[in-house]
Amino acid sequence: MARAVISSLRYSSDALSKSIIEALQAAGPFQDDDTSVIYYDYPIYSDYDKSLYKPDICLWSANHGFFVIKNCDSVLIDLSATVLGQFDVELSDFASLLYSRFVKSRILRKSIQVLKFEITPIIYVNGSAKEISSPELNSKLVTSQESLLQLLTVETESVGVEVYNEVRSIIEGAKALAPAVKPASAPPLGRAAAIIAKLEQDIHNFDVTQRQVALSLVPGPHRIRGLAGSGKTIVIAIKAALLHLSEPEKKILVTFFTRSLRDTLKTLITKFYRHMRDEDPDWTQIHVKHGWGNSRAGGVYSEASARSGQMPMSLRDARRKSNDPFGYACGELVKSDRVKPFYDYVFIDEGQDFPNSFYELCYLITQPAEIEKNIVWAYDELQNILNIKMRSAETLFGADASGRPRLSLERASTKIPAGQVNDTVLTKCYRNQLEVLVTAHAMGFGIYSKQIVQMLEDEAHWSAVGYELIEGKYEIGRNVVLRRPAKNSPVSISGELFPLISSFAADDFSSEIDWVINEIKTLINEGVQPHAIMVITLDDRNAKTYLARISNRLGESGVATNNLLADPYSDPPFWMSSMVTLSTVYRAKGNEAAAVFVVGVDAVEMSVRRGRNKVFTAFTRSKAWLRISGVGPFANKLIGEVDEALSRVPNLEFEVPDRTKVDMIQHDISRRTEKIKRVRSQYLDQLDQLGISEGEIAEYVEGGGRGSKKV
Repeated sequence: MARAVISSLRYSSDALSKSIIEALQAAGPFQDDDTSVIYYDYPIYSDYDKSLYKPDICLWSANHGFFVIKNCDSVLIDLSATVLGQFDVELSDFASLLYSRFVKSRILRKSIQVLKFEITPIIYVNGSAKEISSPELNSKLVTSQESLLQLLTVETESVGVEVYNEVRSIIEGAKALAPAVKPASAPPLGRAAAIIAKLEQDIHNFDVTQRQVALSLVPGPHRIRGLAGSGKTIVIAIKAALLHLSEPEKKILVTFFTRSLRDTLKTLITKFYRHMRDEDPDWTQIHVKHGWGNSRAGGVYSEASARSGQMPMSLRDARRKSNDPFGYACGELVKSDRVKPFYDYVFIDEGQDFPNSFYELCYLITQPAEIEKNIVWAYDELQNILNIKMRSAETLFGADASGRPRLSLERASTKIPAGQVNDTVLTKCYRNQLEVLVTAHAMGFGIYSKQIVQMLEDEAHWSAVGYELIEGKYEIGRNVVLRRPAKNSPVSISGELFPLISSFAADDFSSEIDWVINEIKTLINEGVQPHAIMVITLDDRNAKTYLARISNRLGESGVATNNLLADPYSDPPFWMSSMVTLSTVYRAKGNEAAAVFVVGVDAVEMSVRRGRNKVFTAFTRSKAWLRISGVGPFANKLIGEVDEALSRVPNLEFEVPDRTKVDMIQHDISRRTEKIKRVRSQYLDQLDQLGISEGEIAEYVEGGGRGSKKV
């Protein structure tokens, strides 16, 4: 079935476009064509005069061609020859802008100026009882839905998979977001660089679910959940940029928890926006703000305080009042009843790390909307280093004076257009290699330790994060085997060059540092750029010593470093060109690197969930290679768990623990959403058993330390 990507909030009120899209999806030729994609109000491009152009509908099919459609309801519009001529000019201008992007690709060119497929502009006039006299038009003029469907369903010679994917990559922004990595060509120095180049392209070439979520704008609240590396930050950035393109007069906020994520978000938003408009976003209208802010840069809390005429509370003062200083500061501001709406749209990344009072603050600074309020939050229930409970929207945003929840996903879901959802789960992980992710989960839960420390609450939760139960019944005391299928970790470099994961338990600190330095130099000699390498220390007590020693040793070898702990009074960018990044796990959250070194693992208390979560977070920063090191017997014990996990990849094998004896990670999901997910999963399984491909299936369904030892 042709898949619809709804990229505008006006869809629910556009009856004409809705009827065309529904008719296309129901049309016989598109029922069997899994390459057909229908875009609504997308893409948006600008010309040299900065004027914006977009069609009502774009249709791309490998078997039918590329069509751009302008819809006109003659009941509402007096269609004179002048009006039709203006529509034709606008549609032709859009087609030219689209062509200019396609013709840059060698894959899409038949010759210097000719594409391998045609772009056909169509003006569709509906509801006219009289004959329409038209001037000479570049666009095809169609006056009935039947004629429109006949034109669109004419089958042409298939363009092939490569051309089809390239067009979608350009249209949907994957080309814009993929980094321009040019691998070295001469072996052996270019081997690792070539692997990274291919890896980056695969990571940014989203799967159909990611694309659907990123480019579809749902009115009202929207929650996006997924593992680290499932694309949540990219989805947030694209949504914000797309809204800024289509509604430039609106105030948009993008907020985050980890300070170093600011540059990443601004870069992603800028790249996508430039891809459409050839200029930078208007940063006076779209704000990328840290949740709290500091003396050097304002944040959501500090600026909301200032707008309400109050002095923001300092971290020092808040710590005197509460063990949760940020939560306390936001709570006091919320209770002041002086916070006023300021933003039209709010996007929250790293939502699992924010306290409830911050969500309440975000609610108060967001303008009322037709459906609840326009707040989107991305949530990773497995990455929060402090909490175990997946908080519902009702819990996060609190209640009004009458006790009614301020915001409810289930309540809002009854008002959004059919086919759209406001609670999305991304089960595929594009950042981490399958071996790394399964190992990280085994370590995070303590599956191969003497005592499991924490666990997901049920089989459905495991399914939501991308695992399948292949043996046993998920009941307390039963032995089970869960498998992560390759389709849920589709980006792989397994078997390439050197081991994905290697580890070293040193006898002393100096030996550990020697091993780390040698491994880093090996990667660099194989073509990995220094800025593609991250070192994370898990030894909080000795973090400065660790990172300073590694920085000095690399400097002696001519390798520059960006030591984030070197100057406590500065706030350097997380990444600096041609420098190895040295970080703690707290600063590394939200960031990633091709090669990650996790050092000082012996300092982690593995019998508590806080320690386990630090390991999980550190491991899942890696896009390709993971190196693990520590000193003495505690390092040996942790590495033993790693080796056990690796020997069982892609499976996790354990006895289901008693819920009363472990921390249970809970996930919030409405009865309606759970029923939809269960039916959808059963349907997908049946299609899979029939031998239908992954791509075909997707088109069918919418939808701290133990003491100082470092000297």
